[in-house]
Amino acid sequence: MVENRRQFVNRAYLLVLILLLTACSALSPVAPPPTPTPDVTVCASGCDFTTLQAAIDAESTASGDVIAVQEAVHTEAAIVIHKSVTIQGNGADATIVQADPQPETATERVFSIPDGVTVTLRALTIRHGNPHTTPESGGGVRNEGTLTVENCLITANSGSAGGGIHNGGTLTAINTTISHNLARGGADAQYECNTGGGIKDMEGLVTLRNSTVSDNRAEGKGGGIHVACKGILVLENTVIRANSTLDDGGGVYIDGVGYFTRATLSANVAKTGGGVYLSGSGERNLIRGQLNYTATLIAANTAQMEKYGVADCMFGDHASLGANVNNWVGDGTCSPAHTGAPTAVPRDIGARGD
Repeated sequence: MVENRRQFVNRAYLLVLILLLTACSALSPVAPPPTPTPDVTVCASGCDFTTLQAAIDAESTASGDVIAVQEAVHTEAAIVIHKSVTIQGNGADATIVQADPQPETATERVFSIPDGVTVTLRALTIRHGNPHTTPESGGGVRNEGTLTVENCLITANSGSAGGGIHNGGTLTAINTTISHNLARGGADAQYECNTGGGIKDMEGLVTLRNSTVSDNRAEGKGGGIHVACKGILVLENTVIRANSTLDDGGGVYIDGVGYFTRATLSANVAKTGGGVYLSGSGERNLIRGQLNYTATLIAANTAQMEKYGVADCMFGDHASLGANVNNWVGDGTCSPAHTGAPTAVPRDIGARGD
């Protein structure tokens, strides 16, 4: 009887692990909020405006208004959202805002959010941004303000850094997927070129909740996400999967500070630090290159540097470890509670203990 019960418990926890690794939707999904009634509509004909920029610029559009894109595919580049508004679609699978019909022919990003405004992008696919004038960072979105991205797909964008999103303000992504974006490098030396395939956090707070960052690529550090020394990254119930870089930090590269809670980092590839690379500046009285993680799984990542490569979690010379509670790291790096091939998951890895 005891042995049967033990086998049942082990199978149950193994199922939990598989769900963590393969489905972001299994990680405490949050139901999308009701879609607000739009104040302004945009489409090719029959709406208030034919372009988003005209809708934003109009004197009749006030702070707090909801601008709804009413067509399935809306092509418009270099949209500057200089008012505190919401841009919403009918769902990421139903409404696309793109800079160009083809990603390789695009020459501008999709959205720019300047400092001093609060913007929400909701229920949209944002794609085919590829800026070729300085600054070239932020292929899909370049944010300097306060931006919330809800129930969106950000895909097939490229930029010198931050192929999907370049953040210099405050960014919160909820129920959002950032995938198949590229940090390609370019002329923006001040923005640390070629880093952050999915997201580049130059400074400020980035929070990802119930989201996925997958299949992004960087020519430099941080295939999925690059966090510069003034940046803070918070991952909550979020999957970082199958991202790659020719340098360090396949999933996430952190010069700043990271806080991970119930996150999963797997199948990422880098020279070293396939899952996570912690760097740090070494400056006195500054917390840099620090990882704080709880109930997080980092496993099945790859380091391509044969002799010195670390597959899952690599610490640089000035990196540090803060909170470290009930984590599992496949190769035992970053001092986790649990290591090795997880054939059965103990009660305290990601569980509530009840």
